[in-house]
Amino acid sequence: MILKRLVSLFSNSKIADEELGLNWALSLPLDTSTFSIDGSNEAKTFQEQFAGINHFAGYSSSHMSIMLTVSLFSSALPKSYLEIGVNEGLSLYAIASAVRFQRLLNLEPINAPIFDELVLADCWGGEYGGTGRSNSDHIQEVLSSFGEVGNVTFLNGDSKITIPQFLEQRSKEDLSFDFVYVDGDHSYEGAKADIENVLPHVGKVLFFDDMYHPLHYQKDRLLDLHRSLVEQLKDDFYIFINRHGFGISAFVRKTEFRQLKK
Repeated sequence: MILKRLVSLFSNSKIADEELGLNWALSLPLDTSTFSIDGSNEAKTFQEQFAGINHFAGYSSSHMSIMLTVSLFSSALPKSYLEIGVNEGLSLYAIASAVRFQRLLNLEPINAPIFDELVLADCWGGEYGGTGRSNSDHIQEVLSSFGEVGNVTFLNGDSKITIPQFLEQRSKEDLSFDFVYVDGDHSYEGAKADIENVLPHVGKVLFFDDMYHPLHYQKDRLLDLHRSLVEQLKDDFYIFINRHGFGISAFVRKTEFRQLKK
């Protein structure tokens, strides 16, 4: 019954987006345009793992997917991280926790700074599910729970303005971030601009999420944007997708992925 409703929805029916609940996209047929493993057995295996990640113990499926990706890079943990759309800091907490936990598994010192560089961009307003905090003070509390985090930069305001300004000032020797997470403006043009601004600076992994969010997948065409990114970037990236929750994808540079699998 639910599959018939979803099919009719994609046939321009009048079913309201608000009727779609969490994990609704799992009932859709497999869509090979939403991921790219390029004939790699290793990438196929990771796609199967990534697609199966669900929420656990308060962590959303998106957070768990980020943590799984950190474990993939257990031998080359991210040292720099850029996040657009921080809100309450849940994704930030997830990746910082994953790095520290992986260090413990690696028998490495866990109290060393988590990142060499951490850049957090948000307008701290109420748009796109934001809680309207108006400033980043609450994130300072999140970061303090980890002890030393590293060099932290807050970019307060519209990321489509603050990110290009910030990146322009960076030295040519330090252009890329190991991991980049885009979860800011959820309009098609806004999300596209955020991704285009950071893409040349992605060293290892780019995360993009909410392509199946009931308020954004169709109205704001985030699923269309995701598909276009897969087509555009599949030569340089393996693209993995998880349809649990409201969807998240990980664009992993092929050169980095292959190096891990040697």
